Amino acid sequence: GGGGGGGRIAIYTHKYHQSETLSIYAGASDNAAGNSEPGRLSKRFHELNGITMNMHGSFGLVIDKSCILKMDLLNESFHRIAGVCEEAGHTDGTGLNVRIGNACSNIYLDPLSEAFGIFTDSEYHTIRKVILKTGYVTTLSGIPGNSGDIDGDKHTAKFNKPSAIVIDPTGTFALVTDTGNQKLKKIIMK
Repeated sequence: GGGGGGGRIAIYTHKYHQSETLSIYAGASDNAAGNSEPGRLSKRFHELNGITMNMHGSFGLVIDKSCILKMDLLNESFHRIAGVCEEAGHTDGTGLNVRIGNACSNIYLDPLSEAFGIFTDSEYHTIRKVILKTGYVTTLSGIPGNSGDIDGDKHTAKFNKPSAIVIDPTGTFALVTDTGNQKLKKIIMK
C-alpha cells in the first residue's frame, strides 16, 4: 500500500531489430488520484497495483487500490467490475458490495475461458476469484485477516502476504508466491 498518487499505465513495445518504445496507454497527465471520465488518457487512477491482459489483447484487468477495473482495449475504456476504490476490506459478493484489501498486488486471467481472474489479497492473506461477467468475488483460499503457514482446503489453508499468482496453461492449478512464508504454494483449481 502507500499513499497518494494515482498513476498511469504504460505500454512497452519491442520489435525485433527495430527501436523499442514506451508510451502512456492510460492515465491523466497530472498523475492526480481520483475518479474521472472512463477514456484512457483522462482516466484518474487511485493506486495501480496489478494488471493482466487476455491473450488476444482485446481486454485486461487492473487492480486500482481496492477495486477491479476491466480495460476494453479495443474501445479504449475502463469500467469497474468489483469493489470500491476508496473502501478497503474483505467482503465477498457482487459489484459495489465487494471489499478488497489495499494490498492486492497481482491479478491473473484464466488462460482457458477468460471468464475469471484470480488475485492475491496480501492485506487479508487470501487468494480471491472474480467472475468477469457478473463481478462476483469470492475467497478461493485462505482465512481473511488470519496469516499463517498451513496447507489445506479453502477453509483451512493459510498464507502470509501472498503477492503473485499465475495459472498454468491448462487451468489445472495456480502457483502463488507466499511472500511472508518465503514459499511457493500450489492451488488445485476445480
